[in-house]
Amino acid sequence: MNKKTYMSSQWITQIDEFRHQFDELRGRSSTDELAWLKVERRLQLQYVVTRVLGESSSLDEVAPKLLQSICVIERWQFGELWVPTSDSSRLRFGDFWHASTFDAAEFIRQAKRMTFQQGQGLPGKVWVEGKPKLISDINSMSDAPRMSQALKLGFRSALASPLSSRNGFSGVMVFYSREPRAPDVDLLDLFDAISRQTRDFLLRYRAEQHLRKNEKRFRALIERSYDATVLLGTDGKILYAAPSVDRVFGYSVDEFVGRTAFEFI
Repeated sequence: MNKKTYMSSQWITQIDEFRHQFDELRGRSSTDELAWLKVERRLQLQYVVTRVLGESSSLDEVAPKLLQSICVIERWQFGELWVPTSDSSRLRFGDFWHASTFDAAEFIRQAKRMTFQQGQGLPGKVWVEGKPKLISDINSMSDAPRMSQALKLGFRSALASPLSSRNGFSGVMVFYSREPRAPDVDLLDLFDAISRQTRDFLLRYRAEQHLRKNEKRFRALIERSYDATVLLGTDGKILYAAPSVDRVFGYSVDEFVGRTAFEFI
């Protein structure tokens, strides 16, 4: 994996300040004002997610930024991404972000050594259920791997959110908090929306990777061919010419591209 890239300290400070303002207002607001604040929080977080996805060009780049932004705004101390293995039979550890206030090295090492099949552990269960799941008390997850280490780090609650659609499954985001998290429908709806945004990015990224791979294979095949291959547009202009046109026709590629085929007849 490439070197991780995170959001700038200035940007993180801005969203951190928003979170503190939200917490302060929430403690002294009326019911109507609190409803407005929840909407504002949702818009703020979705804006952050949109910005992260818009400024990223690969999964390696988007994952740490996304996990970091969500953790900072929603006060999760640890966030991780689980992605499908090459044969899509299990989930493997993909990426992570955590607050600098504790040492998560062993927690991360354990994750890198394990995989989950469908229905196994929190990531595997969310993979099957296909919707966000909040665990208010992680002590109830008696069968969860890394439980003892999670408790040692002080984690008390967890939330997992799938990245899936009709076009396939892209992974599961899991977040851990040292604070107890009561059941919250708005929070689950928020993460469901974030998951859809992230899922669409991942699907688009994989489609672009597939196209690049096909284009590379096409160019390798065509450019090594002894036949003169030319691609024409609907207006008759030459869009592409293989290097072999020089040998076959005596014209360079630059002399071919941009002109009409009729000019050579």
